[in-house]
Amino acid sequence: MSTNTKGLRDWIIQRVSAIYLGLYATFLFVYLIVHPDLTYQVWQNLFTLFWFRVASILLFGCLVLHTWIGLWTVITDYIKLPIIRMIVQLLIIFSLIIFFIWGIEIVWGIPLTWI
Repeated sequence: MSTNTKGLRDWIIQRVSAIYLGLYATFLFVYLIVHPDLTYQVWQNLFTLFWFRVASILLFGCLVLHTWIGLWTVITDYIKLPIIRMIVQLLIIFSLIIFFIWGIEIVWGIPLTWI
């Protein structure tokens, strides 16, 4: 079976990103259970750890890819006019790029000076 086909690649990305999103959510759920007296300081300390920042950036990347593949599938199935489909896809791509950049800025504490 060839892995050069776009459908198979999208299917694999969708599954791998779903697994990562699930693992990240499970980690946060367990973290909240283990720290029942969670304070802002404890929560902030978690997000200052380098590995957790990297894991959060990977989360944003997986979320963007997962969202794009899912929405692209729905858009190509239900929006038949090519110009409207292209406009909707461009709006979604733009929104996802902004979301990803914004997520990086939040996780790394970079000020929003580019807006």
